[in-house]
Amino acid sequence: MSVVWGGSLSALFLGGAAAAGAVGSTGSRVVVEPEILRLFSDLGYPWLVGRTYDEILMDRELCAAAADEVPWGLYITGELLRTAPSPGAAVELAEELLGLGLSVGEAATIAAAVATAHDMVLLVNDRARAVAREFGLTPASPLQVIVDAFRKELITPEEFVRLASEL
Repeated sequence: MSVVWGGSLSALFLGGAAAAGAVGSTGSRVVVEPEILRLFSDLGYPWLVGRTYDEILMDRELCAAAADEVPWGLYITGELLRTAPSPGAAVELAEELLGLGLSVGEAATIAAAVATAHDMVLLVNDRARAVAREFGLTPASPLQVIVDAFRKELITPEEFVRLASEL
């Protein structure tokens, strides 16, 4: 898994920098809303997204600013190896998306996805996924993570059923 952190979005929302990391490979690149990581951490699977996909793109401060406070934060920040800036156009788009009523995490995630080559955008809420579709993106829900993890034999059939029922 590789984690890529975006710096321009950080500067807009939280005044931060950028960093990136890499480990492993499975052949897919996803842009992930921070809430996805929180969700799987709360379900006892903070590692599931990282092991299911090859590369994860997200904004650093939105995803890891609270590394000392949330279990998944330590997992993600342990992967950091180098810095990488976000495209400046992503900042303007994120501002527009905030005006549509999306959360900061949803807006930053969609803006990063528009500005970066990827396979899929993982978003929790239906409204955010609908907005992502309007930009020609391929959004997916947390259920897709479970399906992909199951296909890669990272979780058992019993875990699949339990996780799917708790979403």
